Amino acid sequence: MSMRLRFFAIFAVAIGLATAAALASTSVILAKRLPERAIDLPIVDGNAYVNGVFNDVASPDQSGKRSSPAVLRNAAVRTFLREPTNSNAISLLAFTSNLNGDKTASRDLFGHALEQSQRNLLANLSLIEDASQNGRIGFILERYDALLRTGGVASETLLDVMTTAMREEAILPHMRSMLEARPPWAEQFWLRVARSRPALANAARLRLDLLKDGYGNPAGNDAELVRRLADDQQYSLAYQLFRKLAPGGQTAGNALRNADFSATPAFVPFDWNTFSDVRYDAEVDPAIKALVTSTESSRETLVGRQLVRLNPGRYAIGMKVRDPRILKDYATQLKMRCAGDGGEATLGTAKTPTIGSSNFVVSADCPFVWVEVWLRHSGPAGTTPTDDLEIARIDLALASGSASAAKSTMPQ
Repeated sequence: MSMRLRFFAIFAVAIGLATAAALASTSVILAKRLPERAIDLPIVDGNAYVNGVFNDVASPDQSGKRSSPAVLRNAAVRTFLREPTNSNAISLLAFTSNLNGDKTASRDLFGHALEQSQRNLLANLSLIEDASQNGRIGFILERYDALLRTGGVASETLLDVMTTAMREEAILPHMRSMLEARPPWAEQFWLRVARSRPALANAARLRLDLLKDGYGNPAGNDAELVRRLADDQQYSLAYQLFRKLAPGGQTAGNALRNADFSATPAFVPFDWNTFSDVRYDAEVDPAIKALVTSTESSRETLVGRQLVRLNPGRYAIGMKVRDPRILKDYATQLKMRCAGDGGEATLGTAKTPTIGSSNFVVSADCPFVWVEVWLRHSGPAGTTPTDDLEIARIDLALASGSASAAKSTMPQ
């Protein structure tokens, strides 16, 4: 063969190979995005047949009818013959077996599909449905875990379902096992359950269980979980979680956390929760160790509070301000109220400018007490305070002579 003919032969083969490669690449792309077009190409990617009916399986057409089992099976078989390890083809064969009433073959084929790909969507969803009918919670959650690790549009729905399932206490051991493996979806899970009121109690129990082994929260929202539990009046669970996460914080003989305002509040409401609006303001300032507050209103206003867990007994409460002269512009009160479902009855009130202590009694049926700081402008009408009121500390302790004086003020 002459050099010229050899050159043209090589050139023709190169063009043919390039064309085949282009067709193969195009077929692979279209098999995912437009499978009905991929089938018309001279070189067909095996996935094209099965992908062409997968959307039909997931979403019926407008007439409400799906493709017949025969059409689905034909697509699965054509893909399977080209690629016997194709998990989509195997799962579609399983799906058609289920439609034809052969549950045993369907389960076996779905299991085989998962051997090829643990994250096969159709296999996982079908086995989840099958397991749910038999109460196999652990198996269902394993499948959820596999699907959530793939990400994608199904993740939001699966996380919502998992959050809803957290209402049931039976799910907790299984959730613990999965979360101990630190899956990539854990952060989104904790963010969701903290915002789901029906799931709050079990979320706290799960968090407490995981804390035994030092498990961290990848969402970093433990404080939000504590706050939402307290907002929902689940004080006991909120307190248990708070004590596990933030032990200590009280000075000797004082039941209040951060009583001298030396730290930025954490784990509200078991630390200081302050309130501000247009006409009043309150903020803990650790730099000067004070609760800095002010108001222009002559109406009594709640500017700060803390929830405390107390043993039964008689308690004394008192407050110190940095500059008593400022009290000419303000009238302040410390109010102690019982927190609970039965209402929030006032247990006692300590008033200033008479700085000192006031006693109140806590009964056994009132384990949680709100300690509140109330403020109003007491100067002449038409005037405004010239300075902020800086509260240096608030002391709360068992009164001398109380029957419970020998007991710890803050129960463990």
